[in-house]
Amino acid sequence: MNEAEFISLEDKLLHYIQYCCHDGLLVHIGKASENLHCSRRQLQRVLRKLTEQGILEKTSKGVYRLLPTQ
Repeated sequence: MNEAEFISLEDKLLHYIQYCCHDGLLVHIGKASENLHCSRRQLQRVLRKLTEQGILEKTSKGVYRLLPTQ
């Protein structure tokens, strides 16, 4: 997908987890930040925000899972 199609880093991240991560499980934050063209710190902020909103679940240190939509 073209990056211009996404409005925010949240949208890019959710698309990345859904289509590029096996079983909707984000394991490598460093690799994801490179692929999403953002800093690791930016990505950590977005991950925390989406976890607080109940969109993602932190399963262990540095591992996040996309929760099914309800």
